[in-house]
Amino acid sequence: MSDIPQTPAMPDLTVRPYKPDGGITQSGLISMLAAMIVTGGVLGFAAHHVNKYFWLIFLFPAGIGFVLGFVGNWCIGKGRIRNQFVGGAMGFLGGVAAMVLMHHFDYDAFKSELIVYADDVAAIREMTPAEKEEMIRDSKAPLEVRAFVEAAAVENFIDYLNWEAAQGITISKTGTSSGAPITGIGVWIYWVIELLIVAVVAFLMTRVRAAEPYSRVSADWKKPVYLGSFDAGMATSVVHSLGAGNVEQIKTYAATDAAGPVMVNAYVAPDHEDVDEVDVKVEGYSGDGKTRKTIGAFTYPAGSLATLKEVFSSPANVSDSVSSENPA
Repeated sequence: MSDIPQTPAMPDLTVRPYKPDGGITQSGLISMLAAMIVTGGVLGFAAHHVNKYFWLIFLFPAGIGFVLGFVGNWCIGKGRIRNQFVGGAMGFLGGVAAMVLMHHFDYDAFKSELIVYADDVAAIREMTPAEKEEMIRDSKAPLEVRAFVEAAAVENFIDYLNWEAAQGITISKTGTSSGAPITGIGVWIYWVIELLIVAVVAFLMTRVRAAEPYSRVSADWKKPVYLGSFDAGMATSVVHSLGAGNVEQIKTYAATDAAGPVMVNAYVAPDHEDVDEVDVKVEGYSGDGKTRKTIGAFTYPAGSLATLKEVFSSPANVSDSVSSENPA
């Protein structure tokens, strides 16, 4: 009686946690630095004009940060910047540039208005504090004169910021004319918060883009190859098996071709799949059930794409894939 030949099980593959490439190119770095400063300047100029009429606190800064992040991501892709710190730092710098330049454009407008009274400003600056107070007391409109004296004392950008902070701002709800006035250090804190919102949004967006899989063999970004999806309840098992290189186990998890709650993609260098490593990412939903994020990322040996494709297209999975009726 002859033995029936058995199909050998696939061997476990040597896998390690995924790490971004971390490299940069000089031309890409210079181009991104220039692009972020220019974009920051353009956005700062636009914000300077919009702020004359209305300003949505926190929402507008977040929007500026998003635009900077979008531009930064484009620069990262074209310039092949794979270092998360450098990519994020460029985004952060663009955010700082946008908000600082917005205030500097305000300062330029302030100087343009003040230059009309250049002779009076020069005379006031020559006065002693006692002489200024005497002039204010003797005037018919002491409040207006005091305001002009304080404005005339502004000689540089820092002076202007301190003067503007002293004037104060009013934070009100949309559609209302009243609100909470803040002055002095409160205004500085508010400005710092706005700057951080812009910079951090841009930082996070560019940092994530710089972490995408990159091939040093092809000197280009790797391309995603969709492998399959699973039900949400299989997320932990899928991540554990892929992280351990136990690809044979994947056959039992009922992968489907349709997009589902847990999606797996392989990232490869086109035409170099057999000589370059394969990065595998597992994406699932966060706690709110709306935001998709990476829940596992691993690097497989060169030439393993064919094995992964075979595992995910296994007839054993197809026969068990009744759980894919509600793909995401």
